Amino acid sequence: MATRRSLLFSSFILVLLAVCNGQKPSTIPSYIRVCKQSDPNVENCMIDSIESLRPYLVRGIPEFKVPPIEPLNIKSINANQGSGFRITLTDVKAYGCSDFTINRLKLDMRTNTIDFGLNLPNLYIESNYEVDGRVFLLPIRGRGPMRGNFTNCKGDVVLRGALEKRGGKDYLKYKSMDIKIQVGKGRLNLQNLFGGDRTLGTVVNDAINANFDQLMKELKPQIERAIANFMLDTANQIVQNFPYADLFPK
Repeated sequence: MATRRSLLFSSFILVLLAVCNGQKPSTIPSYIRVCKQSDPNVENCMIDSIESLRPYLVRGIPEFKVPPIEPLNIKSINANQGSGFRITLTDVKAYGCSDFTINRLKLDMRTNTIDFGLNLPNLYIESNYEVDGRVFLLPIRGRGPMRGNFTNCKGDVVLRGALEKRGGKDYLKYKSMDIKIQVGKGRLNLQNLFGGDRTLGTVVNDAINANFDQLMKELKPQIERAIANFMLDTANQIVQNFPYADLFPK
């Protein structure tokens, strides 16, 4: 359940960070501000670049193959808890992504590391789910629509890369990503639990929402790991197309 929140922390922000510098200066659109390595305020420049992109990100940027972030669409997410709890989400739609604010950003050009944090005040999620296992000693099983409302979400991400030679040019490849998530408050509704049994469904949904923080604590490590792997691939799909000198001109 926490999957959907963590996903948008990383998914759209990685696109922002890669795209805000991501074309040759001769072809870069006017709405994208290029940040140079020599700029003593390069980190503020990157934040300003992302802010200027906000309205374009809402509707998508086809020339960069960046889809709209309202809603943010995710095909599927899988999370497994060590005790046997399994949940799969498909056709995930997250609303509220465009209201993000970046609270900090640190760029280390020597190690090709980006360390940033962001806030998302309100998120609304729709998806399909399939779940099997136990939550707070209660058996839970079913498949169907899921809805969720979340407030005061925060994310901290560290993205580490290295340079690789291709055709005599340096290209950036991200090697690892660490994601940490915090959610202020949340409420979920899983429909059609136990084949549509209303009584059991109500009991389980009430238990989940009454113990939301504990559920988050139990599932977060697996979700963070799954999302980090997914978004590492996404980031590399973007930056692999551009020589490093074009991504970060001197």
